[in-house]
Parts: sequence; structure tokens; C-alpha cells
Amino acid sequence: MINKTYLFLIFFCLIACKSSIKSPTLASDTNKIITKILDDKQLFKDLVPKPDTIFIIKTKLVNESWPVKTDKFNLSYINSDKKNEDMINLSPTSFNDNRIRVDFGKIIIQNDTAKVSFGLYEFQKFMIYDYKLAYKLSHWSIYSKTKRTH
Repeated sequence: MINKTYLFLIFFCLIACKSSIKSPTLASDTNKIITKILDDKQLFKDLVPKPDTIFIIKTKLVNESWPVKTDKFNLSYINSDKKNEDMINLSPTSFNDNRIRVDFGKIIIQNDTAKVSFGLYEFQKFMIYDYKLAYKLSHWSIYSKTKRTH
């Protein structure tokens, strides 16, 4: 009975140690992925006025460890003006806001691949981007991207 208890405690400690190591790695990967996407040449070409700051809408996905700057942009985090995060804001107020705003909807990181979907508000335009990234040779690379306009 005592041996089983010790085995259980050792097993539990190993799981706890592994999960505490994984969390900072996941946060680091998220930062690298977000920075890679926002510095993408095609995304930069799509932005008509070339802003110096992009505003990221705070959602459940966004946390305090996200980057504040990329190579091309300063990043500022703003509160959502929507009551429900899962809805797209099509109110007149949102269309008259001239800030470039990014609303991350999905970030899935599995082993050496990542999928990211986000909405980009640019004055009176709304575009949805879907990115797929791969982790190779110690850095994240974009291997697929799709842009949809609404």
C-alpha cells in the first residue's frame, strides 16, 4: 500500500513539473507567433495607411505577456466595445474608428504547428486572416495564409 502511494506521489510530481515547464514555453511561442504574423509582408501591404501602432482588442486569448512591439509596429491593447466577444462589431461607431484594430479569434498551438485566425478592422473595412505556421530550425515560419473580406 505504501509503495503504491509513493508511486502515485512521484507520478503526480512529474506531471506537475512537466506542466510548469510547458507554460512559459507556450507563452514564448505565442509571442513569437504573434510577432511573426504582425510583421508579415503581405499583411503590411494590405494596410492602406501605414500605421505606427496597431491596436489589439483584449479578449480571453490576450494576456499581459503578449509583445508590446514588433519590428514594424508598436502594439497597444484596448478593451473590446462589444458585449459578446464572439460577435463581430458592425456598429456605426466601429466603422468610424480610424485605428487599425486586430481581434484574435483563435490560436491553436500543437507541437510544431500553429493555426491563428483574427479579424482586422481598418476604418470601414473588415478582413479575416487565417494563418498556419510551422516550427522549424528553432523559429516559426508562415506556410499558409488566407484573407477573406467582409
